[in-house]
Amino acid sequence: MLAECRPKQKGVEHAKAEIVAYLCPSKTTYNEMATLFLNRMEDVIRNLFARDVSDRFSIGTLILFFCTYYISACYTAGTYITAGLLIPMMIFGASFGRFVGVIVKLSLPTLAIDPGTYAVVGAAAATGGITRMTISLTVIMLEITNDLNYLFPLMVAVICAKWIGDLISHPLYDSLLELKKVHLLEPDPPFEMKALRCRDAMSHNPICLTANATVADIVHVLTSNNHNAFPVVKSEENRSFVGLIMRSYLLLVLKFSVLGGQQMFTSLEIDNILNDKRIELDDLLDRLENHNEEVVNLSQFVHRSSVVVYHDSSLSTAYTMFRSLGLRQLTIINHRNEPVGMITRIDLSHSHIEKVYIETKYALDQAAEQQVNSSVQNNQ
Repeated sequence: MLAECRPKQKGVEHAKAEIVAYLCPSKTTYNEMATLFLNRMEDVIRNLFARDVSDRFSIGTLILFFCTYYISACYTAGTYITAGLLIPMMIFGASFGRFVGVIVKLSLPTLAIDPGTYAVVGAAAATGGITRMTISLTVIMLEITNDLNYLFPLMVAVICAKWIGDLISHPLYDSLLELKKVHLLEPDPPFEMKALRCRDAMSHNPICLTANATVADIVHVLTSNNHNAFPVVKSEENRSFVGLIMRSYLLLVLKFSVLGGQQMFTSLEIDNILNDKRIELDDLLDRLENHNEEVVNLSQFVHRSSVVVYHDSSLSTAYTMFRSLGLRQLTIINHRNEPVGMITRIDLSHSHIEKVYIETKYALDQAAEQQVNSSVQNNQ
């Protein structure tokens, strides 16, 4: 099969597609396996889309090329190399589509069946099922074929592929984002959020600082975690929420206020310091040992207009607010204005919401079952 040579045949797209005569002694023959494996990707697509040439590639060549290319595309997807995914998806979809077309052609020899048409539809179906593109993909495939007769089969193939893909899994690019720990928020909240409250999905027991905190407390907070912001309360006795303070502001306080002696800063000075200099905590720890008991007033650096949400508010409302305002964290308070939790992108990710929804639903079902059992026992 690897060295099999076939005579050249002219089809509608033959003049635009390059074929490879690997190990073929005559210029009038070509190697079908080499034409697929040793050719440029654009020429591979042109050969697979070639019309009026039903026997350009055999069944064995097509199925071997499809399996090899599909496995290779799955292996390289998500790797840190400069390789795209759109053309490989179209290639293995076209190879499988042409394979089906050849099978149908052999099964129904009396009908005028063109495997190139099946290749075009197969490429559209594979790309649509993986990326979930619909209208834009149909337009792209129509521009490739330059034939409006393909409009209806392309629309049917793309829509059916999208529906089946939605039933099986997430789109490929969404799955890659999840693997890379990039929590992308969709425009609309998941339907599970309608039954949840903020207290169900938030991170409990947030790390807080008092408005007059010691240097030791600030250093402990910064070294114990890598959070970007911290709620500030009035005091240990009065846990009323004052605002949020950013991690970068705490580092600025330690370097320029505690060590540098500067007590007041203008907004312009703060912006210039944060933009021009990156402050590292490790560079300050040795010099801060003699200032552990010093009290620092954080009121000047607290963001007092930060967005807060009550803990019993609808989670879908918090999701819409979080995404619309472009927040990085959302403070959750109770009715005594005390911070009781924080919500970040991780807490609003679809995987986390599904887990919380299942746990909450199970707890409600257990509570309802216990209530029914207690009612039955009381009636007896």
